[in-house]
Amino acid sequence: MRKFLIATHNKGKLIDFKNLLESFGFELVSLSDLNISQVEEENGDTFEENSFNKAKFYAHLSGVLTLSDDGGLEITALDNKPGVHTRRWESETPLSDKELIDKILDKMKNLKADERVAVLRTVITIYDPKTSDYIQTEGLIEGTIVEDLDKDIIDGYPVRSLFYIPQIGKVYGELSLAEKTTVNHRKIALEKIKPELIKFK
Repeated sequence: MRKFLIATHNKGKLIDFKNLLESFGFELVSLSDLNISQVEEENGDTFEENSFNKAKFYAHLSGVLTLSDDGGLEITALDNKPGVHTRRWESETPLSDKELIDKILDKMKNLKADERVAVLRTVITIYDPKTSDYIQTEGLIEGTIVEDLDKDIIDGYPVRSLFYIPQIGKVYGELSLAEKTTVNHRKIALEKIKPELIKFK
């Protein structure tokens, strides 16, 4: 069984990907399993660029088939901001969770309900260091931005307290594990490329 590296230092994301990939027929390993502590900087201008660069970096570093992703919140009325540079959106220094939430709500304070459309988007890249072949896909969750924050801020994931999913009637941060499986943007992306993964086995 071929090893498949999930290239993230985020423990929550690692668990999510392991659960989603367990039936794909690979031996799933993490960066810590391979004693990799290096961090690839996200200097790209798009989610696609960052996802590809990280997958390629860790694939060549480890010699193992590698998955990496990049994504974030895109608000239609704000020209798809905060987008790829979420933490440095109009700021010289990284925004805290609270600062980011305050900025989003302030910029949207005069927008009507039908103008508060947004998506959570992720771009996944799977890169094979043996051949330099790769596949890339994206997954989207559609929703809206709430007018006021009335939920606790989730440490490290502030937009999850703002992103409301009409089909379920909750903000993303309130979803149960079962509900997350029905509106999981990583799952949506992986299901698109599952047939293509056979060539990497």
